Amino acid sequence: MPVSTLDKETVKSPQRSRLGLSLDRGTLHVLIKDSIADAPVYARFQLDMSLGSATKALEEIIYNNPVLLSDFAKVDVVLHSTDFVAVPDDIVKSGMEFSEAVVNASIADADSENSATFEAPVQGSGATIIANDDRDLINFIRRTFNNPTITHSLAVLAQYYITASTLGTAGKMYVNLHDDRLDIAIFGDEGLSLLNTFRYDDPMDAIYYIMATRSSLGIDQTSGELFLSGEASLRETITPTLRSYLGYVMPLVMPAQLIRAGAAAMEAPFDLTLLIICES
Repeated sequence: MPVSTLDKETVKSPQRSRLGLSLDRGTLHVLIKDSIADAPVYARFQLDMSLGSATKALEEIIYNNPVLLSDFAKVDVVLHSTDFVAVPDDIVKSGMEFSEAVVNASIADADSENSATFEAPVQGSGATIIANDDRDLINFIRRTFNNPTITHSLAVLAQYYITASTLGTAGKMYVNLHDDRLDIAIFGDEGLSLLNTFRYDDPMDAIYYIMATRSSLGIDQTSGELFLSGEASLRETITPTLRSYLGYVMPLVMPAQLIRAGAAAMEAPFDLTLLIICES
């Protein structure tokens, strides 16, 4: 179970620990991994949006849990920004000003005045996610924590799929399921072919997005591997139908480090555990 309070008893040695924060749909997930301990500390807090903004709500949580301001060995922040575009690495080499122009031109109704841009490279793919999020929130994170690395959830997932596949990723599709959305990464012969998030209301919609993205890329439905991770009940719901259409549908094998980390890590968001547990 997640702990309800973070203090010096639950976080004994921040200087040798990695701090991971994930902001997703009004919830702050916190995962702290001590470099010499197998079991991490996991906490989950609801953002009090009655305070007026996500930034103020985050500030309140930190005020009530000041150990988060300790001198951690590394700080990572995962954002699930909906305003993003995946581009070749060469685009970002032109500098942040050009990246901002690219993401604003790619997103309908982009609010450039109140948003800040951050880059999340997907190592080994030749691609980088350029994303916009609330400017006040980004600035607060950067000035509050010690040299934090801000990344995007999709970048974390895609990079793991690349590094964990010893036989290569060509022809493989990965789907990470949430209760209201699914993350899809598809790899072709030339590398990363598609990386996106789709929202849905019904599990059948999730099946539709899986089949439609495969069809749009011309993937043979009888070949090509599909790996599912995320919400267990949803996996069980959609797997039989997917197997009636596709030749290979399997659950993603969980990393050994994550299994060893125990129950607390298994309750935390999959992308956050990949970043903090599997890269530590």
